[in-house]
Amino acid sequence: MTLQHPREEIISPTQGAILVTGISGFIGRHVAASLAAAGYEVIGLTRNTDLPRETAGLCSRVVVGDLGHPTALKEALVGVAGVCHLAAYLPSDYADPSEAEACLSVNALGTLELARAALRSGVRRMVYASTASAYLPTSEPLTEESAVSPTGHAAWYQTSKVAAEFYLERLRDSDALSPVILRIASCYGPGMEARSVLARFVACAQRGESLQVFHGGRSQADFVHVLDVAQCFVSALSAGESGVYNAGSGCATTLLEMARAVKEVLGSSSPVRVLDAGNPVPAGLPPLSIAKAATAWGYAPMSLQSGLKTFTAAS
Repeated sequence: MTLQHPREEIISPTQGAILVTGISGFIGRHVAASLAAAGYEVIGLTRNTDLPRETAGLCSRVVVGDLGHPTALKEALVGVAGVCHLAAYLPSDYADPSEAEACLSVNALGTLELARAALRSGVRRMVYASTASAYLPTSEPLTEESAVSPTGHAAWYQTSKVAAEFYLERLRDSDALSPVILRIASCYGPGMEARSVLARFVACAQRGESLQVFHGGRSQADFVHVLDVAQCFVSALSAGESGVYNAGSGCATTLLEMARAVKEVLGSSSPVRVLDAGNPVPAGLPPLSIAKAATAWGYAPMSLQSGLKTFTAAS
């Protein structure tokens, strides 16, 4: 799905504040920091009453509430010129169909309510964090026109994120919303979940423990540094038309290649153990095409080696 009739909406730091929802999350914290560095006033909306001091210090104000609280949304949108929407419900078990209701309520309907509240406040530009994992796996690089088919392991979550995309498109057609949808690849960097594969590789390599790579290490993904993703949010506010944009690295990396790259960057002697070599390989995704973002914003993400150096230096 792509937005068929793009609208251009450019917001400079002098035009008003930027609301960041999900500001306490992994990507949200980096988006807030990048916006502040670019000169934007940042307002945060979060359910987390224990916002990290460093992030809270970037904000002119922080509103505690969620997407289902009209009063919180109205308060958060005062003085706002644009919205970076990263708040989301993340299931504890992505394979559990009983999580579908919560995913739809927060990720789809919550996005709709936020967008409608933004329009009532005179805000047209919304940059929305969607997921590249909703693409149908193919053997070719994925463009923004590639088929979306959220039927994999995390179907309930992915479906809710894609539903929100359709809601934003409808509001673009009917109410002059100017949405930018970022389909984000496998994001890594400082503050990522310790249980993620890449964070586990780094921790094991730093301790001198073996790096265990399952399924023969053949599963692949497009790994993109969180600072590059955060810059996409800033760019989407300051330049370009509405529409869908891929936010990836433009390269696919297997887990075995990733483990070896972590070892090389850290200069670690940890062995790499390849397990389950004969088992079926979980579906992975080819690289995302980043040509559209490169043309619109001059997007040039860092290489895997550079990104790992930045990540490990902060770990």
